[in-house]
Amino acid sequence: FFRKTSKKLLDKGYFRRLNISLRKSNSPFIINTYVSIMLFTMSILIPVGITAAALLAKIGWLGGGATEMIVAKEIGTVFAIELLAWIIIYFSPMMDASASARKIDQELPFVTVHMAAIAGSGIEPSRIFSIIVASDDYPNARKEIIKVINQINYYGYDLVNALKDVAKSTSSEKLSELFKGLASTISGGGSLETFLHKRAETLLLDYRLDREKYTKIAE
Repeated sequence: FFRKTSKKLLDKGYFRRLNISLRKSNSPFIINTYVSIMLFTMSILIPVGITAAALLAKIGWLGGGATEMIVAKEIGTVFAIELLAWIIIYFSPMMDASASARKIDQELPFVTVHMAAIAGSGIEPSRIFSIIVASDDYPNARKEIIKVINQINYYGYDLVNALKDVAKSTSSEKLSELFKGLASTISGGGSLETFLHKRAETLLLDYRLDREKYTKIAE
């Protein structure tokens, strides 16, 4: 119903931030579909809201004692609910992306330690990611690493470009920095083991500080 309308809105440059949030939250919807869902939902809510407001107003007047202020409040409440529904639908991907980033950041120090240990064996760099994906210990970071592997296997990217591309779409800033650093190290011919060990130390320190902060807040 709303595919053409959503496409016109997107062609005009609307919903760019929403598109980024959808990608970062690993949503199964592309932006065109999601905007169509939003418009379809509101097309249902608006007439339902108007009908409900009219019924509330009619019941209020028939019951006697209703005032224009009460009717106005009834109408205002209905439209406030509709506005809330729109806000929830619009910001849901952003909230999902934020929640995903927190989960990835919690796993990232241990992912990096694991990667550093694998890199120490002198294995081919892209195999490091395949080994991490084979593990079930990092369910949230695993989704982002799968993106890197898919870019290599299905789109024909080399590892450096795959890392740079996924770094743009991941919800975690720390993971984005890690991928960019890996890309620079590989393209510059540096030691992956050394880079990963140093980054793991930094991430573990941040993790400990965060744990201490949360412990103090809990106390």
